[in-house]
Amino acid sequence: VHMSDVDAWKLLRPSWSATSQLSFARNRAHQLLRVPALMLRSVRQILRGETIERHPPPPLEIPGLWAMAGFGIRLIVRALRRQLPRVGKIESWFIAARRGPQRIDPYLPRPQAMRQIESPNCYYWADPCAVRHAGQNYIFVEEYVYATRRGRIAVIEVDDDLNPGRVHRVLQTPWHLSYPFVFEWQGDHYMSVESSEAQCVTLYRAVNFPDQWEPVADLLRGWNIVDATIHHDGKSWYLFANITESPFGYDERIWDDLFLFHADSPLGPWHPHPANPIVSDARHARPGGRLFEHKGKLIRPSQDCSVDYGYGVVFNEVVTLDREHYSERTIGRLEPDWWNGLKGCHTYSACEDLEVLDAKTMIWQRRAQERQVSPS
Repeated sequence: VHMSDVDAWKLLRPSWSATSQLSFARNRAHQLLRVPALMLRSVRQILRGETIERHPPPPLEIPGLWAMAGFGIRLIVRALRRQLPRVGKIESWFIAARRGPQRIDPYLPRPQAMRQIESPNCYYWADPCAVRHAGQNYIFVEEYVYATRRGRIAVIEVDDDLNPGRVHRVLQTPWHLSYPFVFEWQGDHYMSVESSEAQCVTLYRAVNFPDQWEPVADLLRGWNIVDATIHHDGKSWYLFANITESPFGYDERIWDDLFLFHADSPLGPWHPHPANPIVSDARHARPGGRLFEHKGKLIRPSQDCSVDYGYGVVFNEVVTLDREHYSERTIGRLEPDWWNGLKGCHTYSACEDLEVLDAKTMIWQRRAQERQVSPS
């Protein structure tokens, strides 16, 4: 914003955003898409009578010929380092799990002794949500089908030795589904799923757990919403989700801004938190699993999408959470270095003594094609 009284530019609203490493045009387009929303947030703050902190803008220098030449060389080297290892390969995910009384320490996360749960041919598993019911371990997952390039929701039964058993197909729609979030309320199991293409967050109730579900409510509608995560603090219900406020249609890069909603019941109605967006930082905004307690502290897992989508899991201590205020601080990071060849990990879930993570790797394109024609 230009301050006419001092004839100077001031940075009105800072935000940390992921950048395309190889395209200036994509970076510019993404930021321009976000400008209307940033302006509206600032206007809302002014109308509420809040004091807006004005930050000095970063120094602007026009690069010279040698600076541009050096930048061009660095860009070429970066492109080769990034793209050559990807030639002939595609992304794939797998689930890793462990059992035991000791949970992961969010201050110093070290997922040791994890066991891989391999998916059958034709698809991969990601976005795990651990559930314990009637003495049986269940892992709800996104089941991504290579042939259709869309996800559906499945649930894996695992025994106490983490051997996978029966796999139930839970939900499938014409649009992509992912991030199943399962919780229990008033004796019933409920589940929300990501369906941003439909611009809706639908809540389902288990008619016959774990594989028969019926829709009971649309929690949020009309935005591109991802990774809705529900939390109950004993008094109020809260819903965390990343939302794009872009007025120009579907936006795949939904990891910059975290929004919070509250309600008296998980069925709604859901009301936006006055501090929205509560986090505006691609390094730890997007949800990465259900909230949990650790030594009396409430921890919110999130994703680091600054390097790449789903690069790592970030653990944040929730300092303040009520219907008027929210604050958190980052306390630990899980880098994709706990398994050989990892390129990312972005969801953590635990239930009783079962812990699950997902992990991203690169596989040969021909292997995925072989999977598509192999029997499942």
